[in-house]
Amino acid sequence: MWSIAVLMLGLPVAVEVHPERAFGYWVGDRVVVEAHVRVPRGHRLDPSSLHEGTLPEWLELRSVRQAYRGGVYRIRWTYQVFLSPPDVMPVQIPGRALRLQGPAGAYEVGVPPVTVYFSPLAGPAAEPTWDFTPPRPSRRAVYGHGSLLAGLIGGWTALWAWRRWRRPCLFRAVVRRIQEAQAPTEALARLWEALEAKAGAALFPHDLDRLLQRWPPAVRLRADLAWLFELREATLYRPDPDPEDESGVLERIRRLAHDLDRLERRSWNSHDRTG
Repeated sequence: MWSIAVLMLGLPVAVEVHPERAFGYWVGDRVVVEAHVRVPRGHRLDPSSLHEGTLPEWLELRSVRQAYRGGVYRIRWTYQVFLSPPDVMPVQIPGRALRLQGPAGAYEVGVPPVTVYFSPLAGPAAEPTWDFTPPRPSRRAVYGHGSLLAGLIGGWTALWAWRRWRRPCLFRAVVRRIQEAQAPTEALARLWEALEAKAGAALFPHDLDRLLQRWPPAVRLRADLAWLFELREATLYRPDPDPEDESGVLERIRRLAHDLDRLERRSWNSHDRTG
């Protein structure tokens, strides 16, 4: 805070200057300067003098506000500083001359200048030092990658062994069950269940092409499968199916089951050789 007292026409006039702060300013910041001017009774401030004065190029007056109460004028100037110093340096906000009017006439009171400190845009920094020594590899990462690789190799080996030694058994199990069947309808039902498992979906008497699409090797037995599908249709949908020798029908179903079992194993072995 800066203060000054003058004696004009035998009447004391006190001026106090209060900068908002003295440090911590950067280019483009606003500096607020507040002055308290205490005047005797009957003295008035000339408002036009609040804006008068010459400012440097890097300083701009943004606003002026005033208030009067109890014989004290409170005046607030807001400046904006467009100055970027190379280092921290003091910057002086110019003072002002205020005109007042008293019973004996007009007189002036000086508002002293204010000094604040501005900082550069970027502070001084030490030159960076570069260390080109490559970092040591993380042992945890090496062990983790090794464990992952070992796990992948082990999993692939197990999958290969499973595919190599796993053999289809759909029709092999059906052959045993059909040998125990006493009627063609029982044998047909068991073989049909195996065909649906092979196709991975429910089959109807008109789905022969669907089965062949799901299991292409069965094309070799297309004629026998067509007979089986017709038999399935006759069993399900015809009230009086065509009379046939039950023993002959049962034996043909058994032969077809054997053929499907051999075809399944043969196609798997061929897949292993080509895979």
